[in-house]
Amino acid sequence: MMNIGILGTGFGAYHASLLNNHPTVNRLIVFGRNETKLQKLKEELNVAECLIPLESAVASTGNGH
Repeated sequence: MMNIGILGTGFGAYHASLLNNHPTVNRLIVFGRNETKLQKLKEELNVAECLIPLESAVASTGNGH
């Protein structure tokens, strides 16, 4: 299983839609600067996490590296 992080809500939204239901993807995290777009992705695709800023996404992995 894979954990995938997607950067951005432009082309990132397209990639999120492709990967969201992929059988080998365990967890999908999208992060970007636009809270409105992130919320829309979260609602439309049922993405587990949508975060601002980058540091939040890194911290959510649990290892902080």
